[in-house]
Amino acid sequence: MAKEMEVVKGLDLRKYMGRWYEIASFPSRFQPRNGVDTRATYTLNDDGTVHVLNETWSDGKRGFIEGSAYKADPKSDEAKLKVKFYVPPFLPIIPVVGDYWVLCIDDDYQYALIGQPSRNYLWILCRQSHMDEEIYSMLVEKAKEVGYETSKLHKTPQSDTPPTADESPRDTKGIWWIKSLFAREAYMSIYPEVWVRKASAVMLMNNHVCVSSSVQSIILPALLGVFACFMG
Repeated sequence: MAKEMEVVKGLDLRKYMGRWYEIASFPSRFQPRNGVDTRATYTLNDDGTVHVLNETWSDGKRGFIEGSAYKADPKSDEAKLKVKFYVPPFLPIIPVVGDYWVLCIDDDYQYALIGQPSRNYLWILCRQSHMDEEIYSMLVEKAKEVGYETSKLHKTPQSDTPPTADESPRDTKGIWWIKSLFAREAYMSIYPEVWVRKASAVMLMNNHVCVSSSVQSIILPALLGVFACFMG
């Protein structure tokens, strides 16, 4: 029987800031299937919230999204955060919010295990683009102990020399994001209702998010036409 999921207490946000590389994660159709060099950069804002920059490279192009993170309960010492993004990347008008729980971190803040309450998503992060196998195995075991199906973990390809944003062409249309909402063989013009259904369970980059029904009914139908233009 799995242990109760516990989170880190007393997380030092200042020490946690900076760049983290995704070493492994549960595969998700809501981020590029062939994404490499995936990473997150956190910056502490003056108001105590955190600026989030998530990046990945797919087919040689850089895809990214920016958002903000904040403590779910400001009075608690538990490392349970909320992360908010506005999507889609090229027309950021829909707010989506997800859980970000720090399940394990070392004293020097060099590696971390990130999850969320449903156990459907899991990330192993490291300050370096490569992780020692002994540390990786330890984090996998910790995840297994609290009920994660660790057989689903997929290692993220990371370059020995991480790419720089300035040197990479951008996916300005956010095509990876649009395609992630469909099966590869599905087309928007044939199955527009699929987009609405999938959008209610969007998971973008490193966060499990949800879209309210009111937003779906007002905003999403109008965006279908916009997406069709970008896909053209």
